[in-house]
Amino acid sequence: MAAPNVAIDMSNAAPLLKIHYSPKFVETLAFKKSPTFALLGKDTNAGGSTVNYPVISDDVGGRSHDMFVAETQAGTVGIQGVQVAEPLIEDFASFTIKGMAIEAAKGDLNAFMPTLQFSIDSALRKVGRQASVDLFRSGYGTVGTIASTSSVTSTVMTLAKRESAVNFNRGQTYFFAPSETGDARAAGATLTVDSVNLTAGTVTWTAAMSTIALLAVGDVVIGEGDRQVSSVSTRYKMSGLPAWIPSTAPSSANDLFPGWDRRKSSAFYGVCIDQSTTGGDILNGTIDITAEVNRLGGAVDLIIMNPNRAADLRKILQSQGRYSGSEIKSATGYIAFESFKFEGAEVVEDRFCDINDVWALQRDTWEVISLGMVPKILNLDGNQFLRMSGADAYAGRCGYYANLKCHAPGWNGRLILPTRT
Repeated sequence: MAAPNVAIDMSNAAPLLKIHYSPKFVETLAFKKSPTFALLGKDTNAGGSTVNYPVISDDVGGRSHDMFVAETQAGTVGIQGVQVAEPLIEDFASFTIKGMAIEAAKGDLNAFMPTLQFSIDSALRKVGRQASVDLFRSGYGTVGTIASTSSVTSTVMTLAKRESAVNFNRGQTYFFAPSETGDARAAGATLTVDSVNLTAGTVTWTAAMSTIALLAVGDVVIGEGDRQVSSVSTRYKMSGLPAWIPSTAPSSANDLFPGWDRRKSSAFYGVCIDQSTTGGDILNGTIDITAEVNRLGGAVDLIIMNPNRAADLRKILQSQGRYSGSEIKSATGYIAFESFKFEGAEVVEDRFCDINDVWALQRDTWEVISLGMVPKILNLDGNQFLRMSGADAYAGRCGYYANLKCHAPGWNGRLILPTRT
């Protein structure tokens, strides 16, 4: 018997997909609830596997009241910076669609779209959401830490910070390690998420945590495939804000990218005020970090914090009659986010920001560099979908090739607040 005709094939669906998944639609879909990623500048024309650009720490040339001294120094004081070779990282999501669904919609491209749209939307949203999580991480795939109060024999894991629960996805698999770069427990054995309680900050696994040998409270949780299992030396994930502005000054060369010794100048790793053990409050701490960044040459115009910390600051400002609501647009202008003014900057809340961090940023020093849109449907060979072997189904792929760039880290800052779990 001859195979049935299928009017909806993968090539004639492509034009409709291209129109439907415009840059505006994709950004709104992926980042409507992830403001920081949307607010930062975008360069979608990165070339090669690495992107080269200068990061300057000091002005070039010599200077003196004495011309001879100025000229002498000019011969030795070249560009005080470094040529960074930043690697692009990959992240993917995949979805499948049954052949019967395609057959059922034959002859009508518009009927085909609802069949596809849920799967594609979900995949784009998922990979975009992960990019937003990674923006507030150091690049090693860590999404949470097991609380000291958690039982490691139960199926229920309590997170050290309940806000971290938003980083987990049902059905996803994760492994564990004593630190973000430490060797994985049980050679990378994984557990699968059964359910997530976003309010309580707990994750329930499909099996008891005791199945992972040597698992301990304080261990970090890492997405499967998001980091090397052992001998960790390379960031598989985006070098987010904590990688650029670490909690402590770099202790060795090449801590961020190869060939870059950031110990040469604090302008290479930004400003950090750590109040985690000394005490402090959200109002005065935010004033302090903004003032310090501005003192060192920056011009803070964007402050990012977790919604719970933003609520604390908003309540104080409202009680003092100083609260002023505002609105800020994404770098492309496609999305607008609610904000409020403080210290001359726009304060924006982001649910993926660590509860104990406040970021004081000069917005024009940051850029997401990428090969094409972030995220996008991956179809470089012209095929929107791939036939799955041994199944009446097709697979689609979404993802991105990107990283976070900063050409002036010293004009940005990080406030670490007293610990709140």
